[in-house]
Amino acid sequence: MIVIKTVSASLTHAARGVLDMVLPPQCLACEALVSEPGVLWASRWDGASFIAAPLCKACCLPFKFDQGPEALCGAYIRERPAFEWARAVFAYNDVSRDLVTGLKYRDRLHGAPAFGRWLAREAGKPCIVIPDLLRRTRVTPTQGGLSASQRRRNVRGAFAVNPRYADMIAGVRLLLVDDVYSTGATLEDCARVLLRARASAADALVLVRVDRPASPGN
Repeated sequence: MIVIKTVSASLTHAARGVLDMVLPPQCLACEALVSEPGVLWASRWDGASFIAAPLCKACCLPFKFDQGPEALCGAYIRERPAFEWARAVFAYNDVSRDLVTGLKYRDRLHGAPAFGRWLAREAGKPCIVIPDLLRRTRVTPTQGGLSASQRRRNVRGAFAVNPRYADMIAGVRLLLVDDVYSTGATLEDCARVLLRARASAADALVLVRVDRPASPGN
């Protein structure tokens, strides 16, 4: 068994070397070449802003000053959203913007494994991802450039539970996964759909959190 594993590992390493020669690994956020797949170029890494305490216990909005581990932001207190808590990997800046736009609009799919690892770390517990649990019931214009109220109207009623899972989610705590938490309009609408389908709770996990005061339900 030891010999087999060694040979397998050697072949895998050799194959990766050949692949890297043909398709050199690139930074997750730009075209710069890096030492191995799934990493950020040094200057991009330095510019990345990982979300960490101090932050709102519920919606992970970063605080300027430490207010304790149980602190809630004013927006969450004023208008509690349908999802119970949210966690994010990055605060929004040039680096995290390029990560998301590269994945969504430029087919930079090589970053997906790293994004998955970062998201799983923030989730803090094993999760089973069901990509088609929710489905769109109508096409919606992009949220970019819309105000908070326009975003709410834009996505209202745009999602529904896939009928094949309707009997499976009653009493289950569910985790919504999205790319960006800006005003929270999409997450809010999706959470309400799940709660109406008798889920016990809905939480949110995103790659990027826009770092600005905003009502979570907006």
